[in-house]
Amino acid sequence: FVFREHGDSNVYPSKARFGNEFVWGENDELFERLTRLRTYAEKVLPAIGGAVTEWLMPPDATALRGIAAWTQRSTGRTPEDSQYVFVANYDLERDSGYFGLPALDPAVALVTEFSTDGPIPEDLEPIRHNGFFHRVENLEPGEGRVYRVATD
Repeated sequence: FVFREHGDSNVYPSKARFGNEFVWGENDELFERLTRLRTYAEKVLPAIGGAVTEWLMPPDATALRGIAAWTQRSTGRTPEDSQYVFVANYDLERDSGYFGLPALDPAVALVTEFSTDGPIPEDLEPIRHNGFFHRVENLEPGEGRVYRVATD
């Protein structure tokens, strides 16, 4: 919800609420995306809590490439034991186009499990190694995606 800032309680404009009056925001799409993201995060965080982030494609400080990709590994586990791969297109205006995810075991497949853009089609094929890397076809502007790492 959105606070209507008015009054002189504490410091103006005050965000203190004295009653049940509030106004729901108008950005339903953002609210739905954040709710979906939180629900998904609550599902996977127990499995990756305390894990070490390993960048597959670190964010580009020059912003020429708007893609970042990372995985995680728990203490005592090898990179091949990673459970998820996270990718994000932080360019809000352009599709990512295809790109390859390096440094993943060629024997694993990436099963799309979550996207900030909406539900995943049930018949979507896993991403397999093509002899060079795991090729992701495209991310929409601002899209984040999670792949579960599966062994063939």
